[in-house]
Amino acid sequence: VVLGVGDHCIETAVRRARARLVDVLLGDEPAGPEIQDAVETLTRFLEATDFARLRSEHPELSGGTHRVRVRLSRTPAGPVRWEVLPPDQTHATSTRVVPIPSAEHGSFRSRQIP
Repeated sequence: VVLGVGDHCIETAVRRARARLVDVLLGDEPAGPEIQDAVETLTRFLEATDFARLRSEHPELSGGTHRVRVRLSRTPAGPVRWEVLPPDQTHATSTRVVPIPSAEHGSFRSRQIP
C-alpha cells in the first residue's frame, strides 16, 4: 500500500485510505483480494503503531510541510513495515496502491512495526 502524506499526518492518511477501501469492500461491485489485503495491512498498522512517537521521531510524517510517499508492506503473519519512498520513485513496485496525492520530496527510511 502506498500513501501520500502531505496535507495530513500519516495516521490520518492511513485512516482515510482504510475507510475508502472498506467502502469499496462494502459496495455493490466485487472487490478483489488485493483490496482485502490492503485493508488488513492498514488495520494492522493502525493497531500496532504509536503514532505520536512516529510523528515525533519522523517529522516528515506529521504532514503540513512537504509531501512524502510512504509504502506499507507485510507478510501474511508478519509485522507491517513502512518506508518513505525516495522522491524519484514515482510508482510503487507493489500492485496494491492506494491513490493518494504523490510526493515531491522525501528521504528513504524503513522501519518495522511489531
